Amino acid sequence: MRIQILSRIVSKQKIWIGVALGLLYGCSAQHIVRLDPQVFVASSQIGANKDINLRIIDKRPDNLLSRWEGKANIRKYTVIPDRNLSDILEEKFKEGLHNMEFRVRADDAQTPLNLQIEILRLRSQYQNKLATMNVRVQSSLRVSCRNGISSFAHTFEDQKVLSKAPVSLFPNEKLINASLSDLIRKILSDPTLLHCLSK
Repeated sequence: MRIQILSRIVSKQKIWIGVALGLLYGCSAQHIVRLDPQVFVASSQIGANKDINLRIIDKRPDNLLSRWEGKANIRKYTVIPDRNLSDILEEKFKEGLHNMEFRVRADDAQTPLNLQIEILRLRSQYQNKLATMNVRVQSSLRVSCRNGISSFAHTFEDQKVLSKAPVSLFPNEKLINASLSDLIRKILSDPTLLHCLSK
């Protein structure tokens, strides 16, 4: 009797794993993640109500976050954001700059203070381990500031790794948003960038 019960439990576990893997590695599946990074920027008066021209440029070849193909293209999936990444980052950087009392102007060539954000990379990678997976998210933005007197340029990067995550969490949008949130925080708290913006 006990052996039969254990056999049923094992059988159910195998079915659950099979269903999870089927969802993850279906013949062809597109997974959409909602990107909504947090803006961890405290209110300040560093902007002093100055106009700033904000420009977001997407340098990536496509809007994909991840792509995987099995042997002979039998199984494959793609992970994409729910909206264009450049639009999302424009909203978030506007929010951060407003918190610092800048008046944001989009693509205004007449504004002497300019902040340009180039999207270089946002990718998520998944390594399957049957009922669990390893997830790695990499993000990279190049930031340029010009104020009419001096300039500043730097590439900011972030990487998040999650080991042995349940397959049911795929595609793990929480980790993707965490990487973008930390990257925005790093940029808008960088002393050299803030010095350029405040001139």
